[in-house]
Parts: sequence; structure tokens; C-alpha cells
Amino acid sequence: MDSIPKQKNDDDCGLAVCLNAKAIVNMKDNQTPSKDFDWGYELTEEPEELRKRLATELVMNKLLDNW
Repeated sequence: MDSIPKQKNDDDCGLAVCLNAKAIVNMKDNQTPSKDFDWGYELTEEPEELRKRLATELVMNKLLDNW
């Protein structure tokens, strides 16, 4: 699918898989990932910041609203 955010390097594949899985799990019942779908993040952001936010969610066992 063209709309799926893709990593820009060889280091962020695990991060991309986790964030894509999170977006898919959080889809509404009638949603499908189209080119207009909001994945909730961009891999152009600092990957370290994305890793920290994802780790915080895992440790807290809670989804954060400030993505």
C-alpha cells in the first residue's frame, strides 16, 4: 500500500512495524488504510522521539493521546 509510512533507513524497521501495527489495531471497524488514512505518525519525525513515546506506552500499559 502506498499510504503506509515507510522507514527512511535500515535502522528503523522494528519501530515502523510497531507503529504500523498500532495504527491498524486502532482503526475503526469500517476503516481501511487508504491514501487518506491518518497513520498517526510520520517516520520523518525523530525516530528516537518515536521510540521514547512507544516505550512509554508499553511501560505505562496505556496509549498516549499526544501523538
